[in-house]
Amino acid sequence: MKILFASLFVLVLNIPFGYWRANVKRFSLGWVFAIHIPVPFIIVFRIFTELGWIRNLPDSLSNSLTDWQSTSEEQAEFITLFSIYTKELQPQIVIWSFLYDQPLAPELFRHAGLLDSEADITDMTVWQAWQQYQLNN
Repeated sequence: MKILFASLFVLVLNIPFGYWRANVKRFSLGWVFAIHIPVPFIIVFRIFTELGWIRNLPDSLSNSLTDWQSTSEEQAEFITLFSIYTKELQPQIVIWSFLYDQPLAPELFRHAGLLDSEADITDMTVWQAWQQYQLNN
């Protein structure tokens, strides 16, 4: 149900930006803004609805946001459930924003990749779940 609600939220959020984008010159500054302005809102929304995850919560936030941190197993489970919930939709393309964690991103978003930025290949649980998802769809 969360995925349906999130999809509707993203759709409704993007409608006015789509109208804006349709009325500006392609590849202009306004066109780029129309595409990218909704993105931070969607990221925050996904975090608050727990549709995304943060693998390693920064120390400065760990006391106030303890429920946000998860394990590699929970991340892999998310991908598996995502696969199950979206199978009937027959998506043409599914994009995961980051293969690796982004060390230069704002602190809260640094650990949203499928693989650790330090290239720790000893725990590839999430990456393997993503590969399995790609094979099954």
